[in-house]
Amino acid sequence: MAQEQEGRTAEDLKPGGRETVGDYRAKGGQVWEDATERTRTFKEDAEQYVRENPTKAVFTALGIGFVLWLIVLRH
Repeated sequence: MAQEQEGRTAEDLKPGGRETVGDYRAKGGQVWEDATERTRTFKEDAEQYVRENPTKAVFTALGIGFVLWLIVLRH
């Protein structure tokens, strides 16, 4: 394969490179859309959980805050 590419110039390689970048851009866009949708869904689920279980949500937040406070004190 290296022997096949020895005679090629940068101009010969550009079209293939553009297709590859385009492919990665399309895949990146799809990944971004998926992540955005998952984040939105997670946020909606979290809001619903807090509305249905306010006491649990408050104590969970306090517990997480306490653990983070302990971690900060150690460093």
